Amino acid sequence: MLNLIDISKTCEAGNGLVVMHNVDLHVVAGTFYALTGPSGSGKATLMNLIGSIARALIGGPSLLVADEPTGNLDSRTGDEIMTLFLKLNAELGLTVIIVTHSPTIAARCPPRIVMRDGQGYFAKHMSAGTMQVATAREMIASIEAQMKIYATLILGIGAVSLVVGGVGIMNVMLMSVMERRQEIGLLLAIGARRKDIRLMFLSETLVLSTIGSAVGVVIGYLAGWVFADSSGWQFEAAPMALPLGAGMTLVVGLFFGIYPASRAARLDPLAALRSE
Repeated sequence: MLNLIDISKTCEAGNGLVVMHNVDLHVVAGTFYALTGPSGSGKATLMNLIGSIARALIGGPSLLVADEPTGNLDSRTGDEIMTLFLKLNAELGLTVIIVTHSPTIAARCPPRIVMRDGQGYFAKHMSAGTMQVATAREMIASIEAQMKIYATLILGIGAVSLVVGGVGIMNVMLMSVMERRQEIGLLLAIGARRKDIRLMFLSETLVLSTIGSAVGVVIGYLAGWVFADSSGWQFEAAPMALPLGAGMTLVVGLFFGIYPASRAARLDPLAALRSE
């Protein structure tokens, strides 16, 4: 997969400091490597060299290179990251090379490359292929960018759903006003105030929104649980999902119920009583 022989590098800015000297690099396809050694041994320089080669070979990646993927993580999270890398290596045949200072992490990789004073050695086997280089920071940034896209998409879908639901409530209440004109006229004729009529229809809108909110929450939770269970994931609902969802539904229902309630309150009692 990757074969470099007798690689050396000198830092011109450091008065000709030799940072890597006579390094043989041979990477076997489908192997999980750990690149370890003390600080200043040339690990980062070697990884930068591999990264430069990888960027010229990007296509169908078969090599994953990670620089200190567990460096700032606690031991439990670091073990989970290593388990993920091992799974990629075992199930997909992906060649993995990681840079680490941790002997515990390095011990989980059967072949290890130890860098000392800019010198190291890879097993002398080679096969053709391409590779992709990504640091832990780049992978986290990529995941965060994807999550922002998903959040924006879900927000847009939710906004459209709320507007559609609000329009549906308004149409139902307008039909109710048209069908109950005689009832409204009778209430106004016997002394009901217009604000009482408005409050009556707003209350009915609130009841309708509450029922719709409860049904939507139940269906949403059941759908989420079924999807998570079928995907083998652990289902854990967001704590604020229930109150925010129900609250927004009630607010939208009341907002779209204002017009039908106002229209009912403005009816002329005599005209409403004569209507059929």
